[in-house]
Amino acid sequence: MIVALFRRPIWYYMLLLLPYAFLLRLHGILFPAPIHYTIKGPLYEIVDSFLQSHPLLSSLIATLFVFLQAVWLNKFFIVHRFTDRSTLLPGLFFIPLSSLTLDQLQTGPALMGLCFVLLSLHHFFFISEKYYTARYLFKSGFMLAIAALFYPPYFHLLWWIPLGLLLLRDFRIQSLMQWLGGFAVVYYLIGVLSIAFQNPFLWKSSLPDAPSLEVFYSPIRPQDSYVLLLYIAVLGVFLLAFRRRKLRLVYKQRKKWMAFWWLMAFALLCFLSLSHFETQFLLLLALFIASGLGLSAGQVKNWTIVEIMHFALMVAVVYLQHIQLNA
Repeated sequence: MIVALFRRPIWYYMLLLLPYAFLLRLHGILFPAPIHYTIKGPLYEIVDSFLQSHPLLSSLIATLFVFLQAVWLNKFFIVHRFTDRSTLLPGLFFIPLSSLTLDQLQTGPALMGLCFVLLSLHHFFFISEKYYTARYLFKSGFMLAIAALFYPPYFHLLWWIPLGLLLLRDFRIQSLMQWLGGFAVVYYLIGVLSIAFQNPFLWKSSLPDAPSLEVFYSPIRPQDSYVLLLYIAVLGVFLLAFRRRKLRLVYKQRKKWMAFWWLMAFALLCFLSLSHFETQFLLLLALFIASGLGLSAGQVKNWTIVEIMHFALMVAVVYLQHIQLNA
């Protein structure tokens, strides 16, 4: 019973997530194929050509990234105490939800940037604690800017920051300036480098497109539509589970969940900034769904239901990877 192993926050059990990640991402390792990512930032451009020419290494690195993100996701919820019962299930569910498509099996800009999104959130949620200092806000802004330099759509998550400050503590201009200071430092350096090397593309590639409805008019491949439908179905399960769970949360946990909910809503701005639909963006959605699903499942008394749900998700991963390899 896989789920039962991760029910309690036993740290050395998280090492089991590594072979689990290799197992679910085996298609990408056995049949590596270079993926051309059209939406990418200047930091990813540095490693793009190398990863394109070494698809097997890219797949192995991606698996390691997913494992580390799953571990850090578990640590995030344990440290910030979103529920009264800690669990390792968010990381367990994140691995299959981030292994559904071929471009998720390779080291892409969205995957690399997601590491810094997680670090940014980890620092930001410390503001709900009494002992927080300005360095947490500065580090949070700095990390999100780094994430945007890998995958520019992540830039739009900054619009959530004022609301996050209001929900988690209180909105103060001083706090907002501290966060923006860390964010602006990164883009200031990019601007300086762009001028110094007379390379305007460096600055332009670090900024995302403005949100629009263009992505809704872009064609979607049939195999990608299956993946999107699966995300919507799992998201529905998450919403139902959270609705039943939220009434049992204490006030401080409610505030954290409300901030997390709104962050997922603001992620829609990232999606609307895409010039065309691409499944690597769904990694951000996988982060939110796995978090809610894992924490809600940790409160369930009938573990048979959770085991069946997890097994069905594993089967869906293998099937979707298979039809994409044979498309």
